[in-house]
Amino acid sequence: SDVPSFDNWAHAIKEGYQIGCRRVQFIGGEPFLKRELLYNLILLACSTGYNSLEVSTNGTLITKKDLIFLKAHNASLAFSFYSYKDRVHDLITTKKGSWAKTLDSIRLALKMAIPLRVSVVKMNHNKEDVLETIKFLKSAGVKNAKINNVEPVGRGCSNELIASDILNQQIITKPFFPKINPDMFWRNRTGHNCFSEQICVG
Repeated sequence: SDVPSFDNWAHAIKEGYQIGCRRVQFIGGEPFLKRELLYNLILLACSTGYNSLEVSTNGTLITKKDLIFLKAHNASLAFSFYSYKDRVHDLITTKKGSWAKTLDSIRLALKMAIPLRVSVVKMNHNKEDVLETIKFLKSAGVKNAKINNVEPVGRGCSNELIASDILNQQIITKPFFPKINPDMFWRNRTGHNCFSEQICVG
């Protein structure tokens, strides 16, 4: 099977810690689709010694039991949110009712004082809404809400989703070379510059 087993993930978590990683983020897909695996990996990361745990989620599957577990293990949450308009949000997720479920999860996490951040992913369907969406989230009590461009991965590669102005912003039209120093030289010589201070497990 191409799906990593618990042992595969456990090896990556332990090895990451051994080489100096102290923060771990669980992403997907949707981590709560594999709830038992997620719980076990969080327990392992805690016992291994990681001091920062975050779960990235769309919030539609989260239960109060999940939030109690996350709070007990000092884990934070990173939510994806698309619009202050339920119709637009549900259009992007293709799941009717997802806006309400995500918002309920955010509100409950805030009520339980679980650290969280919210990413408003800008794309064609919501590009006119993003600033109002940030205001909406702030009014709901979210302190850390930011706009991010859609990543060109999976569904994010669709021309239907990627706004042309986003692509234009990302086009490099002139050379940009930061000043080099010995530390930067050796870090880039021995590792990929995109992940020079991180470990990425795919």
